[in-house]
Amino acid sequence: MVSRNAGVWYWYVIPTGFPPDGPPPPAAIIRKVTVSPPAPLAPVLVAPLAGASTQDTTPLLDWNATTSTLGGTFTYDVQVCPTAVCTAPLALTGATGLTATDYTVDPALLPATYYWRVRTVNTHGVAGAYSAARLLYVDTAATLKPTLTLPADKSTSTIKQPTFTWTKPTGATRFELRYSINFPVGYVSGDMLNTTGTVIIGGAGMTPLTLTSYKPPSPLLPNRYFWQVQAYDAAGNPSGWTNLFTFVITSALTDTPIPNHFGAGDPILLTWGPLSWVCTGTPACDASYYEIQVDNNITFTSPEYQLTNAVGNTITYAEYIAAPYGVIVPDSSTPGGLPNGTWYWRVRGFNGGVVPSGAYGAYSTTGTFTVEK
Repeated sequence: MVSRNAGVWYWYVIPTGFPPDGPPPPAAIIRKVTVSPPAPLAPVLVAPLAGASTQDTTPLLDWNATTSTLGGTFTYDVQVCPTAVCTAPLALTGATGLTATDYTVDPALLPATYYWRVRTVNTHGVAGAYSAARLLYVDTAATLKPTLTLPADKSTSTIKQPTFTWTKPTGATRFELRYSINFPVGYVSGDMLNTTGTVIIGGAGMTPLTLTSYKPPSPLLPNRYFWQVQAYDAAGNPSGWTNLFTFVITSALTDTPIPNHFGAGDPILLTWGPLSWVCTGTPACDASYYEIQVDNNITFTSPEYQLTNAVGNTITYAEYIAAPYGVIVPDSSTPGGLPNGTWYWRVRGFNGGVVPSGAYGAYSTTGTFTVEK
């Protein structure tokens, strides 16, 4: 037997008396055989993760390219099935012969439990084994709303750091808490609280709030507050917002006045005395700057506002208000600005333009200010 290159080959038997290089005889039975490298390896599935829940009825399925090297160029076939053994895959559009390593499910799936898997097909049409089927939940049903418990509605207290608590509806995996001193104009039951100065905990892009309680890291100001909570299930379906609860924080007889208070219309101007070794004001001083941190936690574990060269926001002289040096911090009227509450701040210098250069000085003592807008 002569060794053949990979590809599709045809063969037949020539009876005695026929020329070996001529056309096959009329009665010849022609056979087809494919010579191929070993069947390609199944790709590694990437997303969604095993056991994930999604509210997207046309989820994007993603996988890594096969690690096989022989038999390319490769394509991929996708199956979505109601059971892990995939004996009856769903009829999908455009799910075979894929050159990309992702596929958006088409048509849309009904809310249910599914399994999906992918196989590799080489350039000779030889398919490898399917990957292990991965579990996926499609869930579009919202969970129930939480029940607010504390602070109780219409209650009054001198506690400046109250613990907000609520119940956990079945299926809820995380929550979003909002509170504000400003009542929304035209409020209708179930509306989202989004007035000036609203504090948002566990919102989009924030650290998930998975507990059924939250205690502010810094004292709240004496005032009337409005608060509400929304729950989300594992698929991201929101419950809808609870109705607003209200409570009042009053000053105890032992309380002292609060310094550095910024009210409506007041710019949050933080100022400090200059350092002689922090060079500012000329192009040669671009490497020197001050770094400011603002946090509602006195330990500065996760500053809400920070200006530093490390994140591309070098503070130059032109950005200072006047001597003594200072900076205006954005408030709640600006996206990403500081909401109402008690805040801590500190500043340090970086002597990038002075010899010896490339060193931070120590942070200043911690200052305190409050925002109530």
